[in-house]
Order: sequence, then structure tokens, then C-alpha cells
Amino acid sequence: MSPHCHTCGAPVNTLVSAGRLSCDYCGTVHNLRPEALSSDRVSWINEEADHACPNCRIPLSRALVDAEKVEACRQCLGILMVREGFSTVIESRRSLFRGTEVAPVLYDPRALEHSLDCPACQKRMETHPYYGPGNVVIDSCHACALIWVDTGELTQIEKAPGRRGWEPEAAAVPADYSFGAEAGFSGLSRPAGSGLGNTLLSVLVRSILPHM
Repeated sequence: MSPHCHTCGAPVNTLVSAGRLSCDYCGTVHNLRPEALSSDRVSWINEEADHACPNCRIPLSRALVDAEKVEACRQCLGILMVREGFSTVIESRRSLFRGTEVAPVLYDPRALEHSLDCPACQKRMETHPYYGPGNVVIDSCHACALIWVDTGELTQIEKAPGRRGWEPEAAAVPADYSFGAEAGFSGLSRPAGSGLGNTLLSVLVRSILPHM
């Protein structure tokens, strides 16, 4: 028997990606692997966030992923992060990882057809493969510089084989995207300095240091 959608009650049959099914009627995505929460290492803060989950349409909760402030959904376990925070977490976790690497499964191409609206500006987010290791599909908002990752995807990226340490290809979106002040993300990590100039300086410093 098929599970039923907690939003509309319709059957949930459509496979979106590993461990996730989509409602045939309203499109709500359901997580089938709640244990993935612990692998993503989300620390919950008992505070409701200002935005709603783009999947479940319920209020997100304030949380931490490492030292980065995020907003996460207690139902589907997805995570909303600012772009710079996402890149910081990925770089740090891949650099520090000492476990057994896990070859990622290929994502279902149908995952690219599942679109979400940005929790901040309500405009359609871009759904695209993450251009680093892990074979995951993420959603990003250009105007708000926000990234939405589904449950388990941070861990999949962390454990995937490939280059570790600083990875130029790891940026989910170009580094010169603006934050969009209208988004009002007081609850998410927002670095004091960002932009293309800082990124180019980092590239220069990191390329020189190994040769000194």
C-alpha cells in the first residue's frame, strides 16, 4: 500500500531521489529516511523561523549546522542555508572527514523537474546539480543567495570520493551574487565580507602558500 501525503491525503508514489517520494497530487516531498537527520548533524534551536518550508509549507525552525545558522524543517528535514554558509560547511566537513568514503548513487533526472519557490522572495528557485562531489541536486535562489538542500545531501557530499580541502568547484552559485536585503535573513549566517574580490584573493593566497 502506498503511503499518503500528510498535506492533502493523496497517494505518495513518485520517486524524486533516493529516500524521497513526491505526492502525486500536490507535489509535497516526503522523506523516507528520518535517520538522515543525525547524519547531517543539525542542532535544533527551539525557535520558529520567519520562513516556511518550500516542501511542506510549515514554518521552518532555527537551527545550526556546525557553526552556521540555518533554518530547517522538522518534517521533511530539508535545510535552508545562505550560499556562503553552505560553502563553508562543505569545505570544512570534507577537509575534516576521516571516515570511509561512499560512492554516491546517480540522481534521478526527474529530480531536476521538481521545482521549489524560495522561502524568502517566493520566486521559483533554480534546480540544478551541485557542481562538486556527491551527485546531489540542490535548489538555489539568485536574488537571495540562498541554498535549499534535502535531508542527507550534506552527508552525501561530505562522504563522496574526490578532492578534499579547498575546492574551487565547490561553490554552488557564483561568489558575486548579492544577498538581497529584501530577504531579511537575520536568522541565517551572513558573513561580513563576501564577493568576487575576496574569492580571487583566496585563490591567489592558497596558490602561493604551498610553494613558500
